[in-house]
Amino acid sequence: MRFDNLRHYACAMPAAISKLSSLERCSSKTSTHGSLFQKSLLAMQRFSKRTTIALVVKKTSQPSGLTTFFSPLAARLPTTRLPLVSYWTLLVLLFLGPLVSQVIAESDPPFNLPPKQELQKLQSAIIYTGKGEIYFELYPQDAPWHVANFKYLADKGFYRNRRFHLYYPGYVIQGGSPDGKPSGGPGYSLPAEFNKHPHELGTLGMARQPDYINPERRSNGSQFHILLSDAPHMDGAYTVFGKVVKGLNVLQKLRKDDLIQDIKVYISR
Repeated sequence: MRFDNLRHYACAMPAAISKLSSLERCSSKTSTHGSLFQKSLLAMQRFSKRTTIALVVKKTSQPSGLTTFFSPLAARLPTTRLPLVSYWTLLVLLFLGPLVSQVIAESDPPFNLPPKQELQKLQSAIIYTGKGEIYFELYPQDAPWHVANFKYLADKGFYRNRRFHLYYPGYVIQGGSPDGKPSGGPGYSLPAEFNKHPHELGTLGMARQPDYINPERRSNGSQFHILLSDAPHMDGAYTVFGKVVKGLNVLQKLRKDDLIQDIKVYISR
């Protein structure tokens, strides 16, 4: 959206009300609907006052903060009144646009859920790191989509030579982003599968976007986290699909940017 358009929009309402005011004087004398016209005009005036804010630009030798950010707008509109909704729209597009567009672009998993009897065979996994191996038990009966997806990505080599991109001491370590960014993923998301398993030391769960852009609480398609301590506040908010059964000493050594050499999900006989 160009600033010229914003300026035009900002000036449109006052100009329209001014013209309507002149028409109202004639309408009240020549039409039986003059009173209704007058009420509508007053409502528009109240709306205009309620939804606009004044933008006053002061000349400074070294502008900073929002003054610098809006400097192109300030140069064109030194004393213009812009609708408040325009500011919010501009901020959402600039700061939340990439996140919202990613959520909208994400689709369902690109595979069909295997039969239940086949899913039940996915009972264990190993994460191979540069500091050792971590063994997990999996919960296909409680989180079938998450366990099946873990197998799907592991078999494709998706996690091979990735790195743990987030680390919070004494809380959690997270990996599985293809570009190393917190918003990275495979291009799809997973349905929430909240279950009875608590968030405690060694829990394997899936990351997700916050509620305000992800009201369905769908999980990221590839990013997983492993808890470094108990976190009961996460119960019922994130999907748990496994837990460490061996290698807690290795887990406690991991840090941000440590290498994930590979992940293997095994089928029990």
